[in-house]
Amino acid sequence: MPAPSLIAWVDALGAVLLRPGDRLTLGGPPRRSGDGGDESADLPLAAPLSPVQAAVVRAGEGWALEERGALTALNDGGAFTLGRDGAVRGTATAPHPLSAAAVVRIDSAHRPAPGWGPVRLEHAVIAAGPVIVGGGTDCHVRVRGATGQLLFRPGPDGWQVRGAEPTSGSEPGAAAPAGGSAALEWRPAAAGDVLTGGGVSLRLEALPSRESSAG
Repeated sequence: MPAPSLIAWVDALGAVLLRPGDRLTLGGPPRRSGDGGDESADLPLAAPLSPVQAAVVRAGEGWALEERGALTALNDGGAFTLGRDGAVRGTATAPHPLSAAAVVRIDSAHRPAPGWGPVRLEHAVIAAGPVIVGGGTDCHVRVRGATGQLLFRPGPDGWQVRGAEPTSGSEPGAAAPAGGSAALEWRPAAAGDVLTGGGVSLRLEALPSRESSAG
């Protein structure tokens, strides 16, 4: 099963959306479509936008904003605006030179739409490459005081993590503490997992189904 979108609840930071692939759609609150389905963005906001207003997409070696069929390169800090008079303001950046993953932040006061997931979201990460969680300014999820890193990557069989310490009750040899040889190996990660390593602690959570979030 391909990797789903997940929420990472990161200690000392908050909620972060992990979105696999090379695009993140943005819009307003979900709504029912005429065929009985629903229209919903990957990140719906409590904002005066259409249900799927635009998308941050991978474009060549960089990132762009796709809206109404047009692509606008996101350069010089990756700033973009959405909606009437640019009411929704955000940025999209790729902080690590060796990973194509991008960080998308909503800089205006707009929060996620009710029922979507967390009431407040620190930012979203589009996992077009490995997602790095650690203390450096080049990390996609920055945790101040972290001494090491956790790495995530999506794949056809779900998410994988590297650098995590074993949890209590793990089978002998399943994983070693961060810095050990086994900690350098990729292993499965899924909703419900609590992961620690290198001074980072987080819990993975599934998003509500779109059927339950649309209204």
